Amino acid sequence: MTTRESNRPSFVAGFLFFLLFSGPPRFRERDPTASLRGEIDLVVIFHLAVWALAGMWVFYQMRFYFQANAKSLGLRLPQKLGLGMVAALGMSTFVSVSPPLTAFMVYQMLISLMFTMIFVERYGVEACLTKLLQASAVMCVAIVVAAFAFSDLVLVTTETGATRLQGVYIASTEVVSLFSLVLLLAGVQKISKITYGLLLGLSCTLLVASLSRTAYLAVFGIFLLVLFKRPTSKPFRRFAYIVGLAVVPLIALSSAFDLSKYRNPEGVWTLSDRLNLWAYLSHVTLQQSPWLGFGYYAGGRAYGIAYNALLASPHSIFFETFVGGGLLAITILVILCVVMTAYVAHVFLRQDTSVCFAVTILFLVTLMFGSVGSTLDSGPVAIVFWSLAACLPILRNKGLASARTAVTFRKELMEAR
Repeated sequence: MTTRESNRPSFVAGFLFFLLFSGPPRFRERDPTASLRGEIDLVVIFHLAVWALAGMWVFYQMRFYFQANAKSLGLRLPQKLGLGMVAALGMSTFVSVSPPLTAFMVYQMLISLMFTMIFVERYGVEACLTKLLQASAVMCVAIVVAAFAFSDLVLVTTETGATRLQGVYIASTEVVSLFSLVLLLAGVQKISKITYGLLLGLSCTLLVASLSRTAYLAVFGIFLLVLFKRPTSKPFRRFAYIVGLAVVPLIALSSAFDLSKYRNPEGVWTLSDRLNLWAYLSHVTLQQSPWLGFGYYAGGRAYGIAYNALLASPHSIFFETFVGGGLLAITILVILCVVMTAYVAHVFLRQDTSVCFAVTILFLVTLMFGSVGSTLDSGPVAIVFWSLAACLPILRNKGLASARTAVTFRKELMEAR
């Protein structure tokens, strides 16, 4: 099935895309055990309403695929694997420490998967990337506004006592700023130079202010990819040059100032105690419920709190899936990531466009953030992950079609001679 890229996203589709990308925001501090007990407040009601509307939109759009002479639904291998993982996690509801919570989180993952798949099928890869840029930029602006008007929503105190702009109750600062930066460099949407410069400066400033080691490592990864590929995209090359030139001043700055007062250097080796948490969660899961886990999200939260109340969750898409859905679910997730990696390698090595280069970086960044702190049910990382699951097969198929066309043309040219 080919995408209908001539259609522009409707206001409803675009607005729902933004709401799902944003999470929506939590807006307030909440006891980590409240969700396990099923406590409901106004924010929870708002979340339920948003996801209910998204579910209705998905099922409303699916009616077109079941009409006479309708096109196929467009389930490609990543979506099939994703649905298999959703089914495996759904089975964990029956052994969950909080069945309603697990059922809702699995429902969110299903809607995220189906919504992005239908969105890309209907409106195209470029439209999806444009919406990701717009949503990321809006969240960056929201974090800045909140920093001045509602600082408690975005500022946190680090382990060393320093202040960090983490965006905790609005959106993860390092995630949305890096997504915004990558998509701006890719030029997925035409905007004025003034707006482009302001958003680029805002994204870079928030990225630095986040004090995220993962984000800094991701930027270094972008630098290495540019050196390896040397893409035709000038913005990516210029960014890589700036990063390379900034290395020496940053080393000098770290020597002149004690940067350890902002982030504890000892936490680098344990990933802020995540390694010990993962070892504990793995041991408990393998000992007590290896195949189905303890219920998606609910199990990770319950046993995460039992180990360290400050961490409160597995902080990893892989361990969240393993603890929640056992060996069955994590096996499917690993296979899904391997398949998407193969698609990314094909797109990265055989196609030289800014969109393909941006998609490669987005996948790398998503895996990095997902491995140490996010989930695949809702929020920026989840929506980008499932958007890439829908976009990558299309980009790969376009590359294969272009290659076949080129081969055919060369054969015809040789025969004509």
